Amino acid sequence: MKKLQLLILIFAAVSFPVTLKEVYDAAGPEGKYDKVLNLEKGRLYTGGLSLGWYYNPLTFAFDTLEEKSVKINGNGALIDLKNSVIHIAYTDSVLDIDSCVIIGGTLRYTGTPSGDGNYVIPHGTVKNVTFYKPVDFGIRMEGAGENMYIYRNLVSECLSTGGDFPQYDSFPAEMVRTGTSISFSAFSWYGFPGVIENWSYNPAFPGEPLADFSML
Repeated sequence: MKKLQLLILIFAAVSFPVTLKEVYDAAGPEGKYDKVLNLEKGRLYTGGLSLGWYYNPLTFAFDTLEEKSVKINGNGALIDLKNSVIHIAYTDSVLDIDSCVIIGGTLRYTGTPSGDGNYVIPHGTVKNVTFYKPVDFGIRMEGAGENMYIYRNLVSECLSTGGDFPQYDSFPAEMVRTGTSISFSAFSWYGFPGVIENWSYNPAFPGEPLADFSML
């Protein structure tokens, strides 16, 4: 009977997924966060989430999305990104995420110079997250690293699609390789993250350190 109940719960979670954006839209503020997403254990959520600003290569300008500080309490939920991203960009807001399984896609933090000699850098904590078959990167910090804490995560079988797309560019750069579990900026002015007790496994690149961690 217990096995049957478990199968029914799994079937319900998979058959009636909720998008991550729907949960975001319904979430309210709590503490220092503008939005706190409390996911349900074992439930499947689909799709990505974009926060901050978006650089439009057609207009050469930044378009606003949602410049908010966000916390995702995973509580053992499953998030299938469907090859999309959870992305916070061109803002000094925070994105914290913990205790969930993320399938496909990439978790990205992107910063930029502000034009006055300073930098606009998103920050956050990623803790106890399992990334299964992420696309391009498990966690990618481009122009970011300051006040970032990457703690006790597992990244398994990251998939490479060739060159990554540099900031403000519509074409991939082969010298910026994908397929790395955790990658952060090589430029010291963006700061360096605290990367503590993380695990990486990628059978496609056995014995190659860049498959696990890189500075780009």
